[in-house]
Amino acid sequence: MTELSEPKYEVVAETENFIVWKGEETDGEISYHLEVGNAMLTFYTEEWIEMLTLMKEVIQQSGK
Repeated sequence: MTELSEPKYEVVAETENFIVWKGEETDGEISYHLEVGNAMLTFYTEEWIEMLTLMKEVIQQSGK
């Protein structure tokens, strides 16, 4: 009989209105979840890195 393991997740960061958490999928891949109000965006690692790069650019542009 195959034993099912509990999902593994960890809160990365949270504020009053937002939360980012990551979890390990059943195939071992890590996914990142950004919850904003009633919406949740899910990214796999490569997509998450791209999103962080984009947000860094936004922050740099807003500081000019």
